[in-house]
Amino acid sequence: MLSPEDLPKISEQLENILINNKFWKFVKHQKPSIRSAFYTVIGAYCEHIPDTLEIYLMRSSVNVLGNLDESDPTVVSALWHATLLIITTYPKCWSHVNMRKAVLPKLWVLLKTGGKGSAAVIYPNLLPLLSQLPAATFGQGIGFFQEFFGNMKTGLILETVRRSSCETSSIVQALMECLRYCIIQNLGNSENCITIQDYLVNEQVMPLLEESMTQSTKLASTSLYPQTSSLIHRLHKSNEDKDINDSCQRILNSIWGKLAECCLKQICSEDPSLKNLENISTVLSQIRSPLERKTSEKRKIHVTFSDSTTSLESSDVTQVDDELTEKDLKAQKDETDSKIANSTSNEKMEDDQMNELVAKLCSASYKLAKEQNSAEHCFFFSKILSEFSSLDLFKTLTHLVPCDDSSTKSEAYQFIDKAILPWINDVLAVTGKRNFCQNLVDALFSVMKLCSCEEQREVLGNLCCRDKSIVPLYLAVKKIVISKDVHIQSWTRSTEFGDKLTSLAGSLCGDSKVITKEEEISDGWKLISLGLSTNKNRDPILDDLYTNRLIKVVCKLLQDLITTPSDDNTPLQDDPSTSSAVERESEDIVHLKNMPHSLTYICETIFNFFKSSKTCFLVPASEDVLLKVFQISCLKGDDLSGDLMEKVQNTWMYGITSLVQNKKYFSNAQNFLHKLAGWIKVNLMKSSLLLDRSTTIANATSLVYQVLNENLNQDCEDIQMTGGEFLQLILPTKEEWNGCRRSLPLQWKENLTMQGDLMLINANEKLPETFQDDVPNQIMLSVFLATLLTIQPQLEEDNVLEYEEVRVDRIPSKEDADETISKETSESKLPEQESLSKEDSEAVTAGESSGNVQPKKDVSEREDAISAESSNNGQSSDNGESSDNVQPKNEREDAISAESSNNGQSSDNGESSDNVQPKNEREDAISAESSNNGQSSDNGESSDNVQPKNEREDAISAESSDNGQSSDNGESSDNVQPKNEREDAISAESSNNGQSSDNGESSDNVQPKNEREDAISAESSKSMLPWNFDKMEDYILEVVYSMQWSLAISNSEQLNDEEVMLPGYLKQSSPIISAAMDTVWAVLTINQWDSLISKSCERSMEFGELWAMTLKCLIEKFKEYEAGQELKVIHICKTDRFDILTEESVGTLKVLIPYLQQNEISMILDIHTAKLITSPQENITEIHGCLGALCVIHTCLLSLTKVTEVAILEAISDWKDFDIFLFSRKVEDVGCKVLFLNVEVIRFLSVTVQKIPRSLSAQTWDFILCSLIEWIQSITDSITDEGNSIYFKVFCAEISNLIHTIVTLLEDENASKAALISPDLISEWKEFFSAGIFTAFLPLFFKFTSSLDQNLISVSDHLLLQSVCRAACCAPCELLQQVELKPRLVPSCTIPDVLQTVVNHLMGMLQSKVRPIQLAAYKILAKLMSLLPEYDKGRSDVGNTDETGETNLPLPEMLKEAIISSTFYLESVLEDVPVGECITVESGTEVYQTTMTYLLAWRLALIFFKAAPVELRAQYANFFRQSGLVDSLLINLFRLMPIVPLLSDKDAKSPFKGVQPSMFTQEPALKIKGCGSSPIEPQHLACSVYNNTLEDLPAMVRQWWNSQNKRIKEHIDRFTTKFTSPILCAKEIQGVQKSTTKMDNMTIKARSKTREVIATYRMDDMSMDLVIKLAINHPLGVIVVDSGKRVGVSAAQWRNWMLQMTTFLVHQNGTIVDGLKVWKSNIDKRFEGTDDCMICYSVIHGSNYSLPQLTCKTCKKKFHSACLYKWFNTSNQSSCPLCRNLF
Repeated sequence: MLSPEDLPKISEQLENILINNKFWKFVKHQKPSIRSAFYTVIGAYCEHIPDTLEIYLMRSSVNVLGNLDESDPTVVSALWHATLLIITTYPKCWSHVNMRKAVLPKLWVLLKTGGKGSAAVIYPNLLPLLSQLPAATFGQGIGFFQEFFGNMKTGLILETVRRSSCETSSIVQALMECLRYCIIQNLGNSENCITIQDYLVNEQVMPLLEESMTQSTKLASTSLYPQTSSLIHRLHKSNEDKDINDSCQRILNSIWGKLAECCLKQICSEDPSLKNLENISTVLSQIRSPLERKTSEKRKIHVTFSDSTTSLESSDVTQVDDELTEKDLKAQKDETDSKIANSTSNEKMEDDQMNELVAKLCSASYKLAKEQNSAEHCFFFSKILSEFSSLDLFKTLTHLVPCDDSSTKSEAYQFIDKAILPWINDVLAVTGKRNFCQNLVDALFSVMKLCSCEEQREVLGNLCCRDKSIVPLYLAVKKIVISKDVHIQSWTRSTEFGDKLTSLAGSLCGDSKVITKEEEISDGWKLISLGLSTNKNRDPILDDLYTNRLIKVVCKLLQDLITTPSDDNTPLQDDPSTSSAVERESEDIVHLKNMPHSLTYICETIFNFFKSSKTCFLVPASEDVLLKVFQISCLKGDDLSGDLMEKVQNTWMYGITSLVQNKKYFSNAQNFLHKLAGWIKVNLMKSSLLLDRSTTIANATSLVYQVLNENLNQDCEDIQMTGGEFLQLILPTKEEWNGCRRSLPLQWKENLTMQGDLMLINANEKLPETFQDDVPNQIMLSVFLATLLTIQPQLEEDNVLEYEEVRVDRIPSKEDADETISKETSESKLPEQESLSKEDSEAVTAGESSGNVQPKKDVSEREDAISAESSNNGQSSDNGESSDNVQPKNEREDAISAESSNNGQSSDNGESSDNVQPKNEREDAISAESSNNGQSSDNGESSDNVQPKNEREDAISAESSDNGQSSDNGESSDNVQPKNEREDAISAESSNNGQSSDNGESSDNVQPKNEREDAISAESSKSMLPWNFDKMEDYILEVVYSMQWSLAISNSEQLNDEEVMLPGYLKQSSPIISAAMDTVWAVLTINQWDSLISKSCERSMEFGELWAMTLKCLIEKFKEYEAGQELKVIHICKTDRFDILTEESVGTLKVLIPYLQQNEISMILDIHTAKLITSPQENITEIHGCLGALCVIHTCLLSLTKVTEVAILEAISDWKDFDIFLFSRKVEDVGCKVLFLNVEVIRFLSVTVQKIPRSLSAQTWDFILCSLIEWIQSITDSITDEGNSIYFKVFCAEISNLIHTIVTLLEDENASKAALISPDLISEWKEFFSAGIFTAFLPLFFKFTSSLDQNLISVSDHLLLQSVCRAACCAPCELLQQVELKPRLVPSCTIPDVLQTVVNHLMGMLQSKVRPIQLAAYKILAKLMSLLPEYDKGRSDVGNTDETGETNLPLPEMLKEAIISSTFYLESVLEDVPVGECITVESGTEVYQTTMTYLLAWRLALIFFKAAPVELRAQYANFFRQSGLVDSLLINLFRLMPIVPLLSDKDAKSPFKGVQPSMFTQEPALKIKGCGSSPIEPQHLACSVYNNTLEDLPAMVRQWWNSQNKRIKEHIDRFTTKFTSPILCAKEIQGVQKSTTKMDNMTIKARSKTREVIATYRMDDMSMDLVIKLAINHPLGVIVVDSGKRVGVSAAQWRNWMLQMTTFLVHQNGTIVDGLKVWKSNIDKRFEGTDDCMICYSVIHGSNYSLPQLTCKTCKKKFHSACLYKWFNTSNQSSCPLCRNLF
């Protein structure tokens, strides 16, 4: 810092520092930074004021030179800097230190340890240190050198040093520098010098070189070889000095001799290493060129960005610096010749020695390679030739191959012709010699450099004519493509090479494959791919003529793949005479079960063709092959693997991208896109197309749409096709849509008629009974559209499109596609086929357009681009120029997921830069402006999709869907709103299509700010519809129409295709369409909703039928997604369009009425009530008369919340005088209008009874009930066995619904009281009408179920069964026992025959696959089960007696068979499911039906068991125990119950206080009508069965639980304790509290919190207490019975009673009340004087409750028969237990 003039002024102060002793102590300081500062100060003194330090030289020398072993990295740099300064400034410093004791030992330690981790800092200082050592240090001989270099080598071989490339390089560099210095310093002829020379060369240099060439170390990658070269060069240079000439020559001879010996030793070894041979060639190359350093080659590519208006060619210009022209090559050659001419004799001598060594090595490697077929020696031979190829070398090799001196050919050509080419032939005869051949081709090209142009072409022609293998030709073409020699490159455009590739393509693509080996097939396709690419000069490799021929051959192979017949050998090919070209091509899509692997090679070849050649589409066949590849991609995944499908898709996407990007091909692109759209459309309209193909074609179409929109060119807006226009070419016209709708199967009409949404007035219309296998065009097109709508696109340029079209899905840019294909290509390589080498890569990508180049920048150029714009397809330049589709790899490394959807970036001056939004301008706007189509630049000029961060800070959620905004200067700037115009519009303007500019010009659809302040979240989060709404609105309606057809055909998804007859494609198409529409609903704006609903309303008014259902769906979705918004379409109800009713207007009005206000509905009700009352007789059955009015009235009644009275009942009852009602007449005898009038009357009566029963008079009730009986009679007369018409079905279903409505009201006491039903009416119902109705209806029920219980039934039959079965469940038990059915009896059954027949019929129905039949059978049987145990009373003889003498009674035979059969099936299904894991049973399967049968049958068994008297329960329990059915049930239940049995209904409430609502607190609904099956239902039912089993069979469950292993036992305990025990304890306590059983002398109290029951027995003044406590895991845990107060009973007797009570509660299946009854009975009998049984010491037997009856004749004591029987068996005696006399 100080100038030299200032230093003397402060020298005094500086000297004071050195005087202070504390300063010198810093050298030993603990902190490394202090020590480093000390050495830094010493160095500064030496450098600037040496005189001052010289006074303290001794202390300085000792403290610096004596600490060379310092190891701290922060200190060593300052230490060695100070060391060098001291030894150079003060030569006398060595006199102050002891070299042998203080310096050298520490230096040896440092060298032995490899610099202690600081070799990179320390070792560069060794040479200066060595040069300053005093001469006495070296001494005589080699002692010093042995120590110095020996220690350095010791440090070099340390493991820590070997692991570090930096450390190794530093040590090797210093070692070689020191060796060179020592050798040069000891040149001379003295004995000492010779000794040192021999040691350094023979013991140090050569062993190090040999080690680097022979061992797997890092020495070869260090500077060892350049340093060796420098040493040799220095010796040759020193050889000019006559004094040391002999010494230098002797050292050089030694080095070259040793080097030759070492190299030949490695070459001639038995197992040469390829790495060692490569090292030999490397060291020779380095020695030859000492000034050149082999570094990694870096291509320096400068990319020139052109203006966006320029053509693709002009923008894709790349200047490659490393390309050398012929002029450059000539200049280099002249320069080399000049250097040679000016070289000294020593340099010539050096070259001679090198050439001599190379010649030896070439000769040896050539001989060994030929003799041993050694690939390693061949590699070395080719490597040497590439490095040292020269005419002199071939002259020395003439002894290897005899040359003809008289020949005009050069020695190099003769060597190729007589040595290399025959050698290649010999190698091809041996398999697995691919690398061998590669080396020979490399050698051939090395020698070809010395041949003339004619000789080069002759050699290449020789390779081309070989028929044995194409491997040499392929390897040669790879070398040609990357070659810089224009003469060699021109050969590939020759006729010879073109014919060869054409012939090769024919062999690969023909039917009779000439080439069969997989490796050769791969090489063949690679060769064709190279032929279709370009060279480094961007010129096509092949001539255009041969390129077209090759493409035609490939196109023919693709056509063969497409037209390959499917498995049924039925190709989808129409007659050419009747099909257009497009239709014939559309028929090509068939199944490809065995896709040839050649498709992979074809895709790679075509992709590289599109990628590399700028003029690829000038080849006529290129469009044909592109179309064929697209057709292949439209196949389903069963035909193509996922990877192959992706590869095919990327190929045609890249081809179309290239086609539409180039202005030259716009006309070609239009023709191709029209052809492609026609092919897609014809395929979609085919009836034989599979549904999966529709989704595949839709995905492909969306990608085409995206490609078109991403590559729009503003200059060609008028002639370039957009994605929307492409879609318009594909989708049908209005007339075609009408035809598609008419082709839909008509079964939906039956279903809508059954649901009341349609009336089939036209009796002549015949509805089909079955479905066709072909998918209707309407469904196919809807799935296609749905798939498109499901794919959410990114925004596209709005200023280019005339409407807001949006991209479908992000298509990879060219760079991404290149990377994808290259990755797939490398992954698809065959064995022994390596990925593309550097030469391959350059060859393949040589023709890549410059706009797609991804240059590798230097590290310094990439440091600041770590996170920049990873996925943008264009970048901004400072001058605003556009750069299309250029994205360097190094700018994308750390931005994997950033800005994935942006297509461009903004330029500084606001000029057009397509689709760019920089990452740094979007950080704070993550969710903002997600759907804007354009944004403003500073000067108002258009800048698509760009909104800088500073213009969006306050608009996080605003303007999400604006289509136009104002710029500052009033000029139009699409979708732009600057920050200053948006500060107060956080959520505004989200749905406007235009805005006002500053100059006051009109802009439609503007909503002022003050009208929208409260709409912060409205519309702001909406994203735009994926496609232009105006264009897609009609198509959306068609998709909704198809969705409604699907719902109508399957009854709104409540049925399973396993139960009913449904088309197979419905299950696949419905989810796709539904998911797509869910996507659409979420993005529609209010205006779009209104437009859709209005248009559907108009179609409903015009066509009716399913269009009314479409309108209903749209309104429901509008209310769901736009809650609170006004439904504008309902205003149509206030117009005169419904004055005259038609079928269409009635259907529309029925949809709209539920959404009107209550007063508006009442007004419509009054209008049509008056119309009905005043209609003349001839209009009663007309739609415009009473029939239509009645439909409207029925809908109004359902929609009104409060209805007081309807004034048309009298008018309706008067119609019976007109013979309109279907009384005692068959259905087929009346017209459709009369029938539907009856149906509407029945529906009206049902809703009247349900909603306003109070307004019904006695006369009206008589009319309703009497009419109902008459209508049932008409059904009885009309039913047939051959199938019933839809008119009969709807009539019967509505009558069944009316029965259910009436029974629900009259049979429910609470409902009857609330409706003020008179007791007389209820009495008449029970005494007369109920019997009259069900006596006629129950036979119909059994007849329907027996005729329709099939594997598959129609949806209308299923709907009929729902109504009929629900009505049959309302029948009373006494009438069920009187139904006359075909006898179905079981021998020896105690149940009466009539009841037994009914039960057995119902048991058969319980196993039905049809849900309504199964549930109806269960519900009816549940009523009858409680009656059956009564018939087993007193009939213990029917049971079986087990070994213990206990009797067991079986269940009713049919119930038992149902349980056993379903148990056997279910166990086979669930055997692999561990206990505690829940299996999900899918609805509609056989497993589901059997599971339901199993669980329902067990519920019936438990009902039966619970209804049995106490004395019979033990016998039924014995049957359960012996059969093992309960054990199997419990195991299966824990496989069916969910792990967490909670209800999905959030509003569910538990009936028990403190118990969480679950599947145990609520019974399963088991609804027959209006509820389909689901996987949750069996789980809920299993929980109910488990709960009932615990409640009814607690002892049996407890015994089973105790017998399980630890894991199962713990799981069951946790589950039961958590979910069921609280419920059962509450029920037990409630059962005790609410028990109505009268127990004289005994009172019972319950304590719910402590789970205790206390019973007190009183007699006169005496009382006895008993306390029963339930376990926390009741009933699994043991019930504790505690004795309370005991009076008048002995302790022994009381213990016996307690034991009996405990035994009953633990081992019997009764309630606490039942156990208390037994206890009370014991006490009563005790005090009545009855003696106890002397075996069990109880009056009443514990299991059969019998009294002691068998008396001993000797002692007169009485015993229980069961106890005595057990005594005889266990004691093996027949004596009395008491007196021991014979009994």
